[in-house]
Amino acid sequence: MVIVGAGIGGLALALLLARAGRSSQVIEARHDPSLGDSRRSINLALSERGRRTLDEIGLTPRLAPHLIAMYGRTRHDVNGGVARFAYDLAGARALHSLRRDALMTRLLDAARDNPRIDLRLGETVATIDLDARRLVCRSRSGRRTLGYDLLIGADGAGSHVAAAIDDQRGDPAPRQALDHGYKEVTLSARDAWRLGLELNALHVWPREDYMAIALPCSDGRFAATLFLPHRARAGVPGFDALARRSDTEAFLAAAFPDIAREAPHVAADLHEAPAAPILCRLARHWTDRAGHALVIGDAAHAMAPFLGQGMNCALEDCRLLAALLADAAPADAPAALARFAIDRRPDAAAICRLSADNYGEMRRGIAAPAFARRRALEGRLQTALPDRFVPRYAMIAFTTLPYATLADRADRQEALIDDHLARHPDDAQGAADDGTTGAPLTRALHDALAPLPPAALAPPAAAPITNQPPTLSRAAGPSYTDYLALDTILAAQRPLTDEPTEVAFITLHQAIEMMFALVIRELALLTGPTPPPAHRWPDRLDNATALFQMSTRHFALIKRLVPRPAFHRFRDALTPASGLQSLQFRQIEFMCAKACDLAAPSVTGDATKPALDPTNHLTGAPNGDPNGDPAGNRAIGATAHAAVRGCYWHRATQGSDTLAAFDTQHGPMLAEFATRYAERNLSWRYDRLDPAERRHVAGALGRFDRQVNQAWRKAHLALVRAFLSDPASGPTPHASRPDAGSPVPSTAGLDWDRYLTEHAQGLRFFPQVPHATAA
Repeated sequence: MVIVGAGIGGLALALLLARAGRSSQVIEARHDPSLGDSRRSINLALSERGRRTLDEIGLTPRLAPHLIAMYGRTRHDVNGGVARFAYDLAGARALHSLRRDALMTRLLDAARDNPRIDLRLGETVATIDLDARRLVCRSRSGRRTLGYDLLIGADGAGSHVAAAIDDQRGDPAPRQALDHGYKEVTLSARDAWRLGLELNALHVWPREDYMAIALPCSDGRFAATLFLPHRARAGVPGFDALARRSDTEAFLAAAFPDIAREAPHVAADLHEAPAAPILCRLARHWTDRAGHALVIGDAAHAMAPFLGQGMNCALEDCRLLAALLADAAPADAPAALARFAIDRRPDAAAICRLSADNYGEMRRGIAAPAFARRRALEGRLQTALPDRFVPRYAMIAFTTLPYATLADRADRQEALIDDHLARHPDDAQGAADDGTTGAPLTRALHDALAPLPPAALAPPAAAPITNQPPTLSRAAGPSYTDYLALDTILAAQRPLTDEPTEVAFITLHQAIEMMFALVIRELALLTGPTPPPAHRWPDRLDNATALFQMSTRHFALIKRLVPRPAFHRFRDALTPASGLQSLQFRQIEFMCAKACDLAAPSVTGDATKPALDPTNHLTGAPNGDPNGDPAGNRAIGATAHAAVRGCYWHRATQGSDTLAAFDTQHGPMLAEFATRYAERNLSWRYDRLDPAERRHVAGALGRFDRQVNQAWRKAHLALVRAFLSDPASGPTPHASRPDAGSPVPSTAGLDWDRYLTEHAQGLRFFPQVPHATAA
């Protein structure tokens, strides 16, 4: 197989095929495709389709430091007004801003390290003979001719492979350029502080006939893009009217006064930047006559950038094509290419149309008052029908529904909303439909829409970040307060009562969660797709142990700063919040332990929780019994959801409001997380080390295990007893009132004594580590 083009699509496809055992040669004209290109956007918006492909490649952990969550759009009007619109109205899902060079660098590194990929950089395709299945390539070392079995054109909107297919088959589709183009500049971190740009949002300056946008970068800068007509017309500016720098300065001052005032260098930067065209083309023919050549990505469907789907659609192309080829025998590969082209072209046509249409919403619709009112109604409907109603944009960004399918579905649900609003013209806020299942519009949508396939929808976000603009520094560089975002952090404590100690209670729990986040970063280095050698494990594990030691000490601080009587003055307001709902702690457990070792005794059928077969821990088959436990007491079910339900903390808290709230918010995401780490958690990887390596890491594993499952849990239990037990009679968790120090249930009636003691006693992440080391 020969792939022409070492861009995002070409490299992703080569890596996916390599994982399936297939070799490829990748030809690329550029000597370093990771370098910037004035024809391509600086920043990309990664959505669910692209993320799933990068997950399959195993690249997501390497990209994590470069991903910035964007939970919605922030609109900036010409008078300085700001409005925020969430992308996901019910599940707090986010797009992720990602620099193109960061993604390309990691794709190139992965391709260079893969022995199944022959990467030929600095080589240009001179001629393509589709009938003879032969290429002629040029490079500094001369010309070479090579044959191929399959040829994939992933070489962009000006594709050589697409041109060869068009020459062979005739009747090519024209390449169209929109009458609008774009220029890109960079806003520095200082510019962003001055403008008050929230980090976790895509910023839009809509101006009816044109617009500017800005996407966040991981280094605090923003990649900003001005979309403008190429030629000015009556009342509408164009790039041709900005020939002089003074013209650009005047244009910015009138159209974007906040940018002109706070980032005056942008005028000069825009004046120097080239105006790039927006090219669109849906190829009429995706394969050659014999079916041995195919185009994907921009070579097949170059689209406008206004939905951020160009990269995501290309990555989804790669995942779908790789799956078809993996299932096909070599002789059937041409049929697989033909099947891909037939199935995928309607989806490409749909997303090309949707992308062009969205430009109108971004530059005009988002600024209209009706936009906010309609979004509010859609939010109520999505909350009432989470398995049926998802707004058009959220379906594009947060599902893997075929584009053509979702376009039809969105048209039908929007027609029902339009009809409802037409019949209730005075109902600007949608009050005639209150978003409950008994309301007329909700019932109509329920009846008209089939449930969404569960696997198609991304899990809800764990905890959306909602940064508020900090107090801005006008200094030449960041101040200490700006650099640490202290205004944001110190405004993040939102007490529910007037009890003054509640702020300390919130702050110290936030500090514990921050340390959990650092623990996860350390563990991610050991549990990623390519773990480090065993000699590097102890340092990472000891870092995680030290972080847990620090968080353990916070329990004593909570007890000191929040006396028991003060706690009971605000505790009822917390319902059903509980430490049980710490998603990060649950993630740490699945990153460390096999699911069977987190199972409750009532699930294993044995209070000692015997060690289970590490090669089959998702189905819970005991050692020596490949068919499972004859008594039927499987450690966990055959699915990830059953694995979560079988965990000690889930069994100990069944029926509580606390658990119900946690399952609603995090259940699907945690099940996906458990599946992802089923065969890369620390316990699983420890079993696959050789004996010498095990001896080297056992001590560090034991220290970490002791700190989390003995010291940390005991300190947590001591704090809960101090708050909820009768000092005289000991823990009795279900008395009714806190008066006179009597024992009380935890928030939402959680049986905390059972959760924290009975089922956590003796819990170990690594029971196979020698007892002398770990106990």
